[in-house]
Amino acid sequence: MTTAVEPARQTSPWRPMVAAMSKTGGASIASAVASAVATKIVASALGPGSIALLGTLQQLRDGAVTLATANGRTALVQGLSSLHAVARREYLRTVGLLFGGATVLVAIAICAAPHAVIRWSRLPESSASMLPWLALTVVLFSALCF
Repeated sequence: MTTAVEPARQTSPWRPMVAAMSKTGGASIASAVASAVATKIVASALGPGSIALLGTLQQLRDGAVTLATANGRTALVQGLSSLHAVARREYLRTVGLLFGGATVLVAIAICAAPHAVIRWSRLPESSASMLPWLALTVVLFSALCF
């Protein structure tokens, strides 16, 4: 006696790509809305001058994350998608070590030389107390990128 097997369902090759793009796009929109709301809250609580400080800190954070990840976010995804099994795990481990090492170096540099960072980025001297928090956000963003 034989049993009938259901035929394999044909799925469009575009379906996974569209799903991934919609998730990425949705996350980008949510991030932009959250950023706009946070900027409005800071502006109303601290005044318009704080927006310039916030913008400078965001640019400094973005630059530090680029250094901490060696701008390898896209390379990480491309490398992982092209490898399988053991090679994939080894690649992920190597990238993790590189991200981790660079992140630690950037965070230490921010915390160890706050006045150099302030002078270089032209932040007000009173913002030195914010730099350890900036280092923490760099570490968290680097982990998120990984």
